[in-house]
Amino acid sequence: MTEKYTYRYKGLDAINVMRYLGSIVEQAVEDKYGRKPDTVIVRRINEEWQRIEETWSICDVAALHELTEWLKSKQYPYRIRGCTGSSFVLYLLGITSGNPLPPHRYCPRCGAVTWVTRRKNGFDIPQGKCCSHDGARLITDGHDIPWQTLFGYYEHSPSFDIDLPYELYEPLKREWETHWLRDRSTFGEVEYESDIIDCV
Repeated sequence: MTEKYTYRYKGLDAINVMRYLGSIVEQAVEDKYGRKPDTVIVRRINEEWQRIEETWSICDVAALHELTEWLKSKQYPYRIRGCTGSSFVLYLLGITSGNPLPPHRYCPRCGAVTWVTRRKNGFDIPQGKCCSHDGARLITDGHDIPWQTLFGYYEHSPSFDIDLPYELYEPLKREWETHWLRDRSTFGEVEYESDIIDCV
């Protein structure tokens, strides 16, 4: 690996990491669903965000965001495993590619959303409908995966696993030995227990 790893969160404390990620999430949801997103979407983000805070996962999420953004910038393939795809917040951060919200149609212009309760998946929703507000062709989306699949309840802690190209494993493992996530003085009570990188 000749490309130098790029740090996005090095030198930031947990509060500023949270603010930075929050700003990305806010912009992403506005870009997709408009400035006044549906109440179901707002509630989903708030519930997930609260759970991220409760489980002290914010810095793990930041490290995963940093890693996946770097991989995409270098055009390295990666695959997120496990339950990570159930998080709408991670989807908005661009970490995952599948929208876990319930099946719905949305307008790419005004962001209006219509929930389709009779379908199990956005792929199953018939195409061709247009927005009643501006006439734009509606986009179908959603896979109906509850965020609890990843973040759980009570004392459950989420686990983030990512598969990488074999040639990246050793270089990134060395990078992780001095990664900012290990700095206890920066993140207080946040504990770092294991590598986020898991290569198959």
